[in-house]
Amino acid sequence: MTPKDLSRLDLQEFLPYQLNATSERIRREGATRLRAHFDLSVTEWRVLMCLLEQGPVSVREIHERLNMEKSKVSRAGADLVEAGYVSKQENAADRRLIEMRLTSKGRALMDKVVPLALDFQDEIASMIGPDYESLKAGLRKLSDL
Repeated sequence: MTPKDLSRLDLQEFLPYQLNATSERIRREGATRLRAHFDLSVTEWRVLMCLLEQGPVSVREIHERLNMEKSKVSRAGADLVEAGYVSKQENAADRRLIEMRLTSKGRALMDKVVPLALDFQDEIASMIGPDYESLKAGLRKLSDL
């Protein structure tokens, strides 16, 4: 690498850094809101959303869909079961798999959480302005990497 190459890289303008830093700021703000309003972690919210969208699924399926560590999904699932938002039972087709599903208490919680999440997304879209849809399209392309 030449000194010229080194001088061309500005960390604050480096796209992978910007994406990571922005994502972390948004995640922290979302986490603050979830904790303040519902005493939920971001991981718990993601698990609940997966169950809301998919119906009963195994920890493995959630882990694969959300691209999260199995241990985090398992821990969040256990906390959600303890809180009464999720139930666990054996999969009828494969007894080695444990399925998680929303309870009525979990569904009622999500009826309150989803509007908060959508409001947060609307705030972000408002900050971005007319470039919002282009940004979303670009992020979809990057997610295929």
